[in-house]
Amino acid sequence: MSIELCVIFELDVDMTYKYSGYKEGVYVRVLRYVVPSIVQTTVCSEQQSVKIIPMHALVVQDIEKSYGDRQILRGCDFFVGTQESVGIVGANGAGKSTLLRIVSGLEEPNHGRIHLPVSVALLDQNPRLTGTTVREAVAESSKWHQELLEAYHAAIADERWDEMASLQDRLDIVGWDLSHNIEAMLQRVQAPPVDASLETLSGGEKRRVALARTLLSNADLLILDEPTNHLDTETIEWLESFLMGYRGAVLLVTHDRYLLEKVATRIIEVEDGLCVSYDGSYGDYLVASAERQVRLHQAEERRLKLISQEAEW
Repeated sequence: MSIELCVIFELDVDMTYKYSGYKEGVYVRVLRYVVPSIVQTTVCSEQQSVKIIPMHALVVQDIEKSYGDRQILRGCDFFVGTQESVGIVGANGAGKSTLLRIVSGLEEPNHGRIHLPVSVALLDQNPRLTGTTVREAVAESSKWHQELLEAYHAAIADERWDEMASLQDRLDIVGWDLSHNIEAMLQRVQAPPVDASLETLSGGEKRRVALARTLLSNADLLILDEPTNHLDTETIEWLESFLMGYRGAVLLVTHDRYLLEKVATRIIEVEDGLCVSYDGSYGDYLVASAERQVRLHQAEERRLKLISQEAEW
């Protein structure tokens, strides 16, 4: 006897995609996008299992942000795929860090919508560390692992063997004990020892602890604001490799063009309050952006010429 699985593919906020079929031993019914919190009462019956399959880790729609009379963002739109690495670039003061803080929920936009259906870890430019020691500061990053272990033991207790096997496979991949991973990560980013007091750390040391905490989070989306600050060349090269192999999505702001070239698969330029997307590497972006500026300049020249001609008439 097959189980009917109610699957919601999140393609786009206003897109409908319907499919019925037989897959992996279950009947699958794909219904239109709905907000996950209301799936159960909207399109899935109580007898159906519910599975949300996000196609985007992040969707940003028409974001506007002002500080007093100064408008920073005036209609920013973009998305980040679930396994995509996206770099944010723009002139100083263009609103890059403001955009990251809005996306991560630290600031509210004046207008627009953020859809974030996945887990997120943020490295802010001024991170806050909790606890009294480095060990306590990074401990919260392993909560997901404790929850995974608890779910595994609960599945055994309830004799849910298929779920138990799936969780066991996951634990085999990520490891059953993260203590070694935590110490190794701290060493990789050259952070202070685990027993070091947070009160004695410099700004750069706190940033490295925060970076380790973020990278250990196993989040579906990493949001990194200037992650290479206070890192030496060797550590930056290691960070490049880590992010290139990361299983989830990455959204980063950095002045390190070499990091962008290595990691980013798409570039979003914040320009005049708007977000312009360019597919490809940072090098591809430089070429495409220059070509776009030429086209804009030519269009403006044609506009001014037409105004001049109309004025003569």
